[in-house]
Amino acid sequence: MIKKLFLSERWSFVSNLWTNGVHNINELHKITCILKSTLYTYIQKLENFDTIKPKPRSRRSKLLSSKKWTHLEKLASTRKCATSKEIAFILNQTYPNLNIASRTIRENLFNLGYRVCIPTSIPMLTIAAKECKVE
Repeated sequence: MIKKLFLSERWSFVSNLWTNGVHNINELHKITCILKSTLYTYIQKLENFDTIKPKPRSRRSKLLSSKKWTHLEKLASTRKCATSKEIAFILNQTYPNLNIASRTIRENLFNLGYRVCIPTSIPMLTIAAKECKVE
C-alpha cells in the first residue's frame, strides 16, 4: 500500500507497527511493502536494541577536498619513501582543521594508484649453495 518512504520514515513506521502488536513478517510486508529480508533485519534490531536506528558514526570525513587531494598527490610523488604517518603529519600541519589519520592516507593513496610493497630480505648464499650453483 505505502511505497517510497524515506529511510527514517520506514524505521518509525515499522517501529510503530511493532509496538502496536504487529509481529508477523507477512503482515508487515503487506502493510509496508518493505522487503522481507529488510524486515527481518529491522525486527532483529528491535528485539535486541529496541530501536532500528544505526549506531552513530564518526564525524571525521574520509574525503579530501580537491586542494588537499592534489597536495596529497604531490607529497606522494615527491616523497617516495615517506610513510603514511609522515604524510598525515605534514597534511595536519598544513591544514590544522583536517585531523586526518594515517589509515585514511593509505586508503587515499590506494585510490590514487599507489600500492604498498614491503621489501623482503633474501638470504645470502651459503658455501654449499654456491658450489651447487657453480656445478
